Amino acid sequence: MILAVVLMAFFVAPIMAIAGSETDCSQAVTLIKAQKKQMSRDLRQIKRELAQIKNAIEEPGPSEILGGIGYIIGMFGISYYWLARNRSKENK
Repeated sequence: MILAVVLMAFFVAPIMAIAGSETDCSQAVTLIKAQKKQMSRDLRQIKRELAQIKNAIEEPGPSEILGGIGYIIGMFGISYYWLARNRSKENK
């Protein structure tokens, strides 16, 4: 619904204003081309911003790095605990 209102405001309303003033269709075509050019610029900017956001999300942050280090240390701790438990059973 909102998209329809936006499209109406940007595309249909200016064209209807030109058509109502009894000018030829070349002005309407010129207006549509200018709007298309502006929309292309806006879409390129949005695509660039989305790419930047995607790159920022994909990079690991400090919490992910510390979490990975903690995971590795935890795995070593579990393996040392298991080895120590097995050695204590052998010594009994």
